[in-house]
Amino acid sequence: MPAVHETTQDAHIDDDVRAAIADITAHAADGGRDDEEEDVSLLFEPLTRAEVHNCVFSSWYPNFRRQTIKSEIIKPLAPEFIDHLLADGIMLPDQDDVPEYSCKIEDPDSSDGEWSADENDQHDASAFTDIASTSADIRRRIEILGGKVMPRMCWSAPKDASWMAMGNSLECRNPSDIYVLLKSSDKISGDLINGRYLPKEQLGDIEHELVLRQW
Repeated sequence: MPAVHETTQDAHIDDDVRAAIADITAHAADGGRDDEEEDVSLLFEPLTRAEVHNCVFSSWYPNFRRQTIKSEIIKPLAPEFIDHLLADGIMLPDQDDVPEYSCKIEDPDSSDGEWSADENDQHDASAFTDIASTSADIRRRIEILGGKVMPRMCWSAPKDASWMAMGNSLECRNPSDIYVLLKSSDKISGDLINGRYLPKEQLGDIEHELVLRQW
């Protein structure tokens, strides 16, 4: 009798498996969509402007400071700093003892296409002068947090740019590490240009912030 019971149970399991395989096969034959399948965005009410603002890091961090990772918030950010993040190419300050490099595309038909080392040097020096105070503040906050941090901004962290960093990690030890991640991240540039969760025109004025989280 036990053997018969076991065989019957196995038969039920086999029937369930066959039924599941049949459903999957039929689903694939229909192009992978179900008549009752809905767009996920239709399952939830759109976020309001106030809710999106409440998702900004500095809006919720004070209430959960004891339950989350120790962080430093740099806010407000100088317009020059935002411009630097959105500018083409990656230029790193020599104070961090790392090589400077940039990638810029010149129009071959432009009359200004000739490369000038002096002009590039003057442009780079001006850019670093504009963000020098922010870089100094970043260094100070990194020291407060023990020497290693993970950067993020209002809504997003540059997770999509980790491949640019040593060890594919978001760990940063100086401003240059942070600039590489932020400038290489589509998530960060998207938040800065288009906003998050709602179109930028619906979000209104957003005071962007740089957040350093203890590593």
